[in-house]
Amino acid sequence: MRLTKAKIMLAAALAACNAIPGRAAPQLAVAVQGEGAVKFYNALAGGVLLLPSGSVHVGKRSGELCLSRDQKQLFVSTDKGVAIVDVGTKSVVGNLTAPGLGTPDGCNVSADGKKLYVISPESNSLFIFDIQSKQFLKKIDVQKEPRRVIVTPDGKKALVANSGSNTLSVLDTSNDSIVGEVKTGIEPRDMIFSPDGKLLAVTLIDNDSIGFFDGHTFDFKWQIGVVRSPQHLGFSPDSSRLYVVGKIADELGIVGISPLKARTMDILQVDHGPLGLLGDWGFAMSPNGLFTYVSNLSEGTIAVIDVRLNKQVRAIYAGNTPGAMIMIKDTSAITAMSDSAKLDHYRTLAKQAMDATAAKDYAKGAKLAGTLEQEWDEGSANIKKKSPELWGEIDESMDDFIHPVMHAATNPPDPAALDKAYETFINNLSKVQ
Repeated sequence: MRLTKAKIMLAAALAACNAIPGRAAPQLAVAVQGEGAVKFYNALAGGVLLLPSGSVHVGKRSGELCLSRDQKQLFVSTDKGVAIVDVGTKSVVGNLTAPGLGTPDGCNVSADGKKLYVISPESNSLFIFDIQSKQFLKKIDVQKEPRRVIVTPDGKKALVANSGSNTLSVLDTSNDSIVGEVKTGIEPRDMIFSPDGKLLAVTLIDNDSIGFFDGHTFDFKWQIGVVRSPQHLGFSPDSSRLYVVGKIADELGIVGISPLKARTMDILQVDHGPLGLLGDWGFAMSPNGLFTYVSNLSEGTIAVIDVRLNKQVRAIYAGNTPGAMIMIKDTSAITAMSDSAKLDHYRTLAKQAMDATAAKDYAKGAKLAGTLEQEWDEGSANIKKKSPELWGEIDESMDDFIHPVMHAATNPPDPAALDKAYETFINNLSKVQ
């Protein structure tokens, strides 16, 4: 068999990924609007290869995306509210909605990981939800046509971009009240803080430019012309460059940042494929900062750009209208979660495994049970240290529960026995102090 260059690169990427036991590849999540889905891709070989790793249907008009602080849950704006997707199992585990929310736009998570801020352009409001209980907490009126929300690096403030009012509303996150306003150029939308926290960058759609503000005081610093209809954007890991997607002419602008000024260094033409249709929209970057990804709504593709060469190296077909994208840097970070969050995560996985088995989706149930076993083994060290006897009790009851689920395809379990095993496992988890 003749090996092509692409096959050799793929084999090398898979070998490199498999050479690190227990380490998950970064994943790119893409909201595919025309299919009402989120698609996932493993970013291999440093990020140059994107291999499909699953998808989940979330509802019509899948739009903007944001991640939980532990990167275990993905929040997706849809026509029915905000779908909650478990990243590990790639399944919808809940939906957030409230009267007047309509079809939301951007979202973001509070610094403590407890609250989700959701933008409602239809009601000119910011909606706040409790993530754990999935309860609606509060609605805050902002200004005309809010589109995005961002939380400051210190977590003390949140900013809402009001596209119809040319302002940013400043929210105090300690009591979730509006405490100020920042004037911008025309039609502010996407926002991002530099990794060093010194700058806030805001896309100004009608100005074809980027507004830069002090990352602490929000004082205006510069406004730089860049690409036509700037949409999503992102900083390089060292804060020295800002990348901006231009929708009207399929461009990727590169802005150089120094302590004294910002300037447009280059504008790259993003060539997606044979159709030649315009509509660049989404942006993401590999964790190492070596590759950027740009989605094209009209052509249905994702372009991969090598930032060292300032050149597009490939494009993949992603489906009907791929839009917003987000990079999930670590999908194996169960150890980074708080103990209470881990327990809730274990309960969620167990419930999903039960539901899948009851519905005779044995493959899904087995996958969820395997994920539960792996993440319990990786994340239960604190419980084992504090109470070895309780840890052993939980571990044994988990085995009694997951083993019938994992073998259900060849030996369907007795429903009553499985229900008893599930309840025993859940009750044992509740004994953890």
